[in-house]
Amino acid sequence: MDRYRVTSPTSSTIWSIQYLRAIAAIGVVVFHTLTETGHDFEFGATGVDLFFGISGFLMYYVTQGKSIGPLDFLWRRFLRIAPLYWFATLLTVGATFIRPGFFWQASRDVSRVVLSLLFVPQNGIDGGIYPVLYQGWTLQYEAFFYLLFALSLLVPGIWRLIAMTAVIGALTVWGRIAPESHNPVFLTYTDQIALEFVAGAWVGWACARRWPGGLGWRCVYLAALIGGWSLLWAAWWYEDAWDDLSFVATVTAISLILAGSVMLERHHWMPRLRWLRTLGEASYAIYLFQDFGFVGVAGWDAGHPIAVRLVLFSVASLAVGLLAYWGLERPFDRLVRKRSSSAVRSASLKVAVTAP
Repeated sequence: MDRYRVTSPTSSTIWSIQYLRAIAAIGVVVFHTLTETGHDFEFGATGVDLFFGISGFLMYYVTQGKSIGPLDFLWRRFLRIAPLYWFATLLTVGATFIRPGFFWQASRDVSRVVLSLLFVPQNGIDGGIYPVLYQGWTLQYEAFFYLLFALSLLVPGIWRLIAMTAVIGALTVWGRIAPESHNPVFLTYTDQIALEFVAGAWVGWACARRWPGGLGWRCVYLAALIGGWSLLWAAWWYEDAWDDLSFVATVTAISLILAGSVMLERHHWMPRLRWLRTLGEASYAIYLFQDFGFVGVAGWDAGHPIAVRLVLFSVASLAVGLLAYWGLERPFDRLVRKRSSSAVRSASLKVAVTAP
């Protein structure tokens, strides 16, 4: 049983996860690029489902076996998610003075802006449940999941996952059996999509154990990866016909994709593509700032084939996202790490000086 023992997770070395983040971000960008053109790429929207699975995976994978309290965890996630989202949200509000009507769901209403910054679900001005920066709807789920995961840190070992699964599962059932509601908070927190986080966390638990890496097993991991992508496509293609089974298939597909990718990397069957890893690291900024790329090239594609729009909008959004990553996100993360390291060194020095 030694070959199945727990490994030491280090998120910085999981190239495959960065690849998947890049693919998810590009899929969403292409989906938004082609929306309402008659050439929609709705499969790209499944990038959000993949993001949710990745989030659940990382939350468990990088915290298992470590001593971290709920408040410490929440503070780290706050620093990782909130500042860049707040900047993008406020920039969107400011941009409405220059390009009114371009940014979907954007509003200068103070109460809406405040609720958006606090990750509180609200009804969008153009329908649906959307904050001022419409992409932020996914962060409302992320923030909710972070809170539940932080509370689960009070529970030891495997019971952490069991407790979290029970809570989110119960909320999902409640959403199904409760009388019809139009409350955006209730609809968000009881949405079955939160189960994608749970699935990712269980994959993280499984991948945190050492699995065999012989040729036969590597072929199994490769089959899981290929099968996962195939199933994800089928779940999207047959969504209407499959009904609820489509969501089950999506969750299963994401689990297979995550597990197959990570295990192939662990056993050296994953290439090192630095450009794709960079896009993965910048995926959060790309996701948040994509509209600023769109507004920069809007109209340039007029009268040209749809392929021109695809290239213009996609390249522009990726470029703006990379600039935001290099100019905002990465410097801020470095500052946070520097301050954290300084605080740890100061605490260690204090202990050393006061020790008997």
